[in-house]
Amino acid sequence: MTSHSKQKGTDLSSRVTLSHKDSIRRLQLDHPDWWCYRSTSEVLIRQFVEHVLALSVNYRRGDDIIAEVYSGFVVEITERFFWVTAAHVVNELQALPKHPNIEIISARWWDNCTEAGAETVPMDIGSIDAFAFDESESDIAFVRLGVLEATNILSAGGITPLTEKAWRSEEAAEPVGHYLVGFAHQDVKLDSRAHTVESSLGCIPIQEMNSSDLRDIGISGDDRTAFYGEIIPFSGEPRLPELDVKGMSGGPVLSIEPSEHKGLVYRLVGVQSKWFLPPHRIVVAGRFHRVVEAARQPSA
Repeated sequence: MTSHSKQKGTDLSSRVTLSHKDSIRRLQLDHPDWWCYRSTSEVLIRQFVEHVLALSVNYRRGDDIIAEVYSGFVVEITERFFWVTAAHVVNELQALPKHPNIEIISARWWDNCTEAGAETVPMDIGSIDAFAFDESESDIAFVRLGVLEATNILSAGGITPLTEKAWRSEEAAEPVGHYLVGFAHQDVKLDSRAHTVESSLGCIPIQEMNSSDLRDIGISGDDRTAFYGEIIPFSGEPRLPELDVKGMSGGPVLSIEPSEHKGLVYRLVGVQSKWFLPPHRIVVAGRFHRVVEAARQPSA
């Protein structure tokens, strides 16, 4: 049985145009909360989508065929390429082929290629090569991409790896807001007859919380080095964005700031790892700059 994966709901070929920049500048002039408008999220995703790499896995369990889409992104460090996601995501992936009641149908990288009839790049989850940080600490994993695998992913032209510029000086940033980017589980659609999977890339506004904010709602915030943020509605929209947290783990948390030349700029803050769910929806992310040095070591 073959399986094909595709992305839907985000124009992956779009890039930021002059009109997009102008619309952001107008928002900045008229609205102090410009950063959490839906139109701002659309500009951000157009800037960042080329770094997003998801893994689509289809498997059979009993009579059911199940589709999962795992969030993550690509970085280049010392001329090597890594897929970055949450450590618990890698643990789940490594456990799947060992499960006695699960048969893996397909695992494919979503490389953002938009050419008609183009195949996504296959991935062997039975031989994942990764190093990960303990889930109780940063919960971040670096999956090593082999030379051929990285070449196939990058050659399609839809993926560009993040470089140090994206996380350098993150501590010195002066963000006005943050976003979580990833593939929420409720957006994953499986067509078992056509053996296709579709999903949409989400970009969700979150408000950073300090230790006092957390105490006020009864959360200890024990990990002082982690990023904590509350999911908030888009400006002008009364309801919170719909979000099934499964699938978002491993997605990047980005800070944004105004930019005279681009309208906005982003920095990579961390990798989403866990949640505190209703009545409050709190995102917890491991700080990327605290673990990235490990990936520079020759043994990485």
